[in-house]
Amino acid sequence: MKADSTSSLRANFSNIVLQDLATRKLGNLDITFSGLRNKTLLDVKAGDLTMKFEGDGGGYTLVDRFSAASGLLVEQIEKHDFNMVKLNELLPDFRLTIDAKQENILNGYLKSNGIRFERMAIDLGTDVSHDFGLSSKVYGLNIEGIVLDSVLMYAKQKDVALRYGVDVFGAKDQLEGLAQLTVEGNVEYDQINVRIREHANEDGEIFNIGANIALQDSAFSVSISPDPLILGYVSWQINRGNFIRLKQGEIPAANLQLLNGDKRIRLISEEGADHKPASLIVDIKGVDLGGFSKALSFIPDISGLLGIDVQMYSKNNVIDVNGTVNVDEFYYGKERVGDLGLGIKYRLSQQTEHDVDFSLSVDGVKALLTKGRLMTGVEDKNMALDIDIPKFPLRVAGAFTPPGIMKLDGDMIGAFQVKGQMDQPLINGDLRFKDGTIEALMIGTTFKIDSSAIVIHDNLLDFNHFGLIAPNKQRLELLGTVDFASFSAIKMDASVQAKNFQAMKVKENTETMVYGKVFVDLSATLKGMLDNLKVRGNINLLDNSEVYYTLKSSPLELTDRSADVVRFVSFSDTTQLAAADELQQVSSVNLDLLMSVNIAPLVGLNVLLSSNGQNRVAINGGGNLTYTLNPVGETRLVGRYVLTSGIVSYGLPVIGQKDFKIQDGSFVEWTGDLANPTLNITAAETISASVTDDSQKSRLVTFNAMIKISNTLEKLDITFDLAAEGDITIQNQLAAMTAEERSKEAMNMMIYGTYSGPGTVAKSNASDNALNNFVENELNQWSRKHLKNMDLTFGINTYNQVSEAGESKKTDYSYQFSKRLFNNKVRVKVGGRISTDNDPAAGGVEENLVDDIAIEYVFGKNPNFFLKIFRHTGYESVLEGEVTQTGIGVVLRKNFQKFMDIFRRKKKVQVESKIEPIENEKSGK
Repeated sequence: MKADSTSSLRANFSNIVLQDLATRKLGNLDITFSGLRNKTLLDVKAGDLTMKFEGDGGGYTLVDRFSAASGLLVEQIEKHDFNMVKLNELLPDFRLTIDAKQENILNGYLKSNGIRFERMAIDLGTDVSHDFGLSSKVYGLNIEGIVLDSVLMYAKQKDVALRYGVDVFGAKDQLEGLAQLTVEGNVEYDQINVRIREHANEDGEIFNIGANIALQDSAFSVSISPDPLILGYVSWQINRGNFIRLKQGEIPAANLQLLNGDKRIRLISEEGADHKPASLIVDIKGVDLGGFSKALSFIPDISGLLGIDVQMYSKNNVIDVNGTVNVDEFYYGKERVGDLGLGIKYRLSQQTEHDVDFSLSVDGVKALLTKGRLMTGVEDKNMALDIDIPKFPLRVAGAFTPPGIMKLDGDMIGAFQVKGQMDQPLINGDLRFKDGTIEALMIGTTFKIDSSAIVIHDNLLDFNHFGLIAPNKQRLELLGTVDFASFSAIKMDASVQAKNFQAMKVKENTETMVYGKVFVDLSATLKGMLDNLKVRGNINLLDNSEVYYTLKSSPLELTDRSADVVRFVSFSDTTQLAAADELQQVSSVNLDLLMSVNIAPLVGLNVLLSSNGQNRVAINGGGNLTYTLNPVGETRLVGRYVLTSGIVSYGLPVIGQKDFKIQDGSFVEWTGDLANPTLNITAAETISASVTDDSQKSRLVTFNAMIKISNTLEKLDITFDLAAEGDITIQNQLAAMTAEERSKEAMNMMIYGTYSGPGTVAKSNASDNALNNFVENELNQWSRKHLKNMDLTFGINTYNQVSEAGESKKTDYSYQFSKRLFNNKVRVKVGGRISTDNDPAAGGVEENLVDDIAIEYVFGKNPNFFLKIFRHTGYESVLEGEVTQTGIGVVLRKNFQKFMDIFRRKKKVQVESKIEPIENEKSGK
């Protein structure tokens, strides 16, 4: 501040942070201010935002004149007397410009509230003739996911009037019906003129309507321009001199008639002796809701023919409304709701007494009836309503659910009485379902809805053992209450119980992605306020569950993924930038969930990687997992899923179809991140190959070609390995190799069926094995297609054999059959082979039709504890011949961290005593 009444200011702010629901970094801010006697200058810079203000006059003078102008504007609006000339007399000469892009304090703040833009430019002020004007351009505007390409606005003074206009351009693939929306008109005294046009697209012009709005004391009237008039792609004829006048305490007065063929919209009123409207007729026929739904992209996709026949009467301060509203063939999305009819009887007395008698019918059948009185006085706000539900079709409610989730059928029946104060009514009644079913479309299973009544007594809802009935007739029951004595603090104290509940029963089909059967035990509690609910429980996936998941896409194959290595992005495309610039905010879900998920060891999971089932993963395993969801929306999954057995059957390029058996002890472990578990999976394929040493002597060796999957899912590590545990010499050679060398040997074994270790001579039968793979694949496909309830696989292997008579080729034809019986309690495995020899001196054919048979009986639910009866014939290189083993035994398998743990007795952990203190600690006790 200087002695000559001038002043200046310069301020710099860095790293501005706003803290409310989240921490928001708004960047830097630089302010420069200069106050002269006859001019005031302000310059603001924040990132790529610049704001400049220049006004004639000192700072105090400008503040006084802007305050006076804003006061006059408020007065003009209250008196309905807008006059731009009088406003301009008080406004100083000034100019304000704002130019902003994406990296600035304004855009940063708007982003935190769900709004963003690519660029904004505003020019506001008076021109050389001292007339007021405004020009604004906003590009790439995104409001809560609704993307607009650009919004252009202008306002310009013309004598006493203010002319205005807005152009809105829809973004590509967003608001498809909105190509260009234009709103323009002027404001003068008590008149507002407006015309709204939604410009033509490929289907024609959507909207073109003009209107004049006249503002009066406690009332306003609207008249529509006759030419042109287009509503929802349809051109309408309208009567001249039309109007609609609304005034508080009176029924609307109107003279409006729109015609288009057999479609009509009529609002006609008659005056009484006091020149006030005494009656109003609303007559609408044949209006297609689908046209409006298509034109207005922000409303749901609906269709149907709207018809309204309503009469309003006013006499002695009493207003009566009678009539019907019908929508024929009403569709929501692609779901038919039905022919809807709403009967209306309404009376308004003394401005505060509302008598209602409404009835809703669906396809001509009464579905919902409401009758009673509501008071809206200052002191008397009582209500008394009787709500009767004689037969409400559940499919009507199901039509409004998101597509692909569920399908409802049956009827809802009930009756309620609502009495008391409007802000806290007292509700009594009951609700039940007749022949109700709910089909979970994602799993293709239909559940029956319990017919027992849900009772409400004095705002206390009692579930009364209400529940769902599974296909196996077992029940999922809901017990407990919901207390809504206070609608602002609804309390819930309930539990969900189910035993051997069949959550899924779907036969194999080509429509659903999931089929099979799932059985669960469920126990959960739901307690607390509805806006802060605490859920605790256990869900057990039972042994007799068998799930098949089919990938509907094409079979897995080698594809070119280089297309996404480098991606070119147009920075002028605001939709791409908005997605990349999304600000992650923490949203409170107000749900505290902790569920213990126990998967029984014999649960079967099958993933069909191709529609024909040729590429598939079939696993058995179990584990204990804990899933949590906290009130701020963070999810965690902790636990280990241990694989007890399984098979991965996959067609590899060049190699052909391979079956890898998952080894016992493989697991998938979660330590918090649901999408990034740790994998430790080993799967092996048994391959028999002839190994020839330097002396040209050969022997048959059984190899295990293994694939090992380890590390986290985000940093997956896949390696190949090879082992020959039945041959000490070969196993020692493999143990001496590096991991990379064994990986190469594993690939050679799978591709060529040969071993090329030190001291051996590799001989390939690739051509024979290629033919064998083709025949083998065809046989296995046939067995999977026609033998649904059993696992039968065939194998064909050709290898070289050197004997005293010389070298010859030998082919083994093998099979393996397995079957689970009595809910997976009994497992039967049978295998055998037939070998052919091209050497006639060897006899031609060697047959061992059944060389492996095993019967296992599982004790209880633990698959690691079972009785086994077996007969096994195998080749032992030490004895250089076949050895047959026959026996019976009891097998118990357990995992221990340390050897000494075998002799230690496991202590029981008291879980319940530990949970309570934790929850008390969270609640602050």
